Amino acid sequence: MSTDSIAYFIIILATFILCCFSHLKYRSWFLISFSILFLGITNPKTSLIFIAIGLTNYLCVKHFNKFNLASHALVIFNIFCLSLIKYIAPHTEWFTGTSYILPVGISIFIFQQISFIIDMKHIDTKKLVFSDYLTYSFFIGNLATGPILKFTNFIEQQKSILVFSKKGIELGIIFICAGLFKKMAVADNLSSFTAFLFKEKTLYSMNLIIPFLFNKYEIYANFSGFTDIAIGIGLIFGIELPQNFNRPFAVSSIVEFWKRWHMSLTAWIREYVFYPLTTSRFNLFGPYPIMAVTFLVFAIWHDLKITHILYGLIQVMLVYLSIKFAVVNSLINSSSPLIKYFLKTIKWAWFYVVLISIPGILFRAESMSQFNNIMWNLTNTPLETSRYFILHSYGSMPLCIATICIMEIYEKYFQADKIHNIVASKNIWIKSLMLLAFFILLMLLKHNYSDTNFIYSNY
Repeated sequence: MSTDSIAYFIIILATFILCCFSHLKYRSWFLISFSILFLGITNPKTSLIFIAIGLTNYLCVKHFNKFNLASHALVIFNIFCLSLIKYIAPHTEWFTGTSYILPVGISIFIFQQISFIIDMKHIDTKKLVFSDYLTYSFFIGNLATGPILKFTNFIEQQKSILVFSKKGIELGIIFICAGLFKKMAVADNLSSFTAFLFKEKTLYSMNLIIPFLFNKYEIYANFSGFTDIAIGIGLIFGIELPQNFNRPFAVSSIVEFWKRWHMSLTAWIREYVFYPLTTSRFNLFGPYPIMAVTFLVFAIWHDLKITHILYGLIQVMLVYLSIKFAVVNSLINSSSPLIKYFLKTIKWAWFYVVLISIPGILFRAESMSQFNNIMWNLTNTPLETSRYFILHSYGSMPLCIATICIMEIYEKYFQADKIHNIVASKNIWIKSLMLLAFFILLMLLKHNYSDTNFIYSNY
């Protein structure tokens, strides 16, 4: 694992131990201190930026009586800071050597700050406690990877925060183990294939079909793995972070896909972008222009590139077509069981290969030129060469498929609550053996030569 990852887990462990042996009223300050320490270790400049923006927001909101013009100005200030840090500052010498906390970490931080500013209109600012605000803003669990936590949801669970419980710790460990498996056994193995797609020079003899099919799943395994770890850490500290993924590839509809993918971000954009637009004069143009603006915000947040803008517009078009051709679902459902199964299989293959995987390449490509080269290589490799390359160059593919199957079985049949019910009935020695067995399995299945960072740190 990377140096940042090792430092992260050491600080988490130290925070947990200190909190266990300290009085409840001091625990939040230990958590805040170690969270800011982690920022300082990864990059001192990052921590100064986060603290400066955070203190500005707190001091301004503390003196607001209601959500007024000053609040709108503060939201604009945060968006300006996000734009400056995400798109301009990384290209300057001042940000040389910045860790993966930027740019995605500043995005998570700013989104939560905007939630804090807007949600405070429902809360008496006189009751706002400084340590609560700092815990919400700088919690080490989700600061770098998400998921995005709304401030109102954070306030609702105040009584359970930093009150350690046996169930919370056990459930947290289960989520962390699942996240480590997704990242180290699934995503890292898949990355050894998908790396072929984005090399500057891909050999004409190299078949890209398997890397093409694995690309979107690698993003999913990597991203959901890191957020599962964040959710697990949150549970250990008594903070319930929102679910971020819900088996997005188990559906065959692009509309349903977006209800299951990066759920905390889509919920944030829906609440703070889409719904306000539907209640504004912009609503006169109908739902699809609003949807286009929403997806453009989503795309530009990832990066200010033509590939991401096109990706956002394509998603609007696919959602529109999915709604217009909803009659296809009724035709499939009215068919006989055998034909129905066949048609559903064809529909899912179309969904994953055409609607998900091709835009997934566009999303990840550095430029339109790279995307065009990948698609050309994908469709122009000779059949004889393809057979040879698949047979001789994909020796570790069974390992990838095995890890994907384990991950899918876990997500479909053995979700965390069910596993916890099994684990909770065992004594401490059996639990320890189960944990040891998991780490042995992880070491056997993990990729020995690949260690990818949080994949969204590229965006």
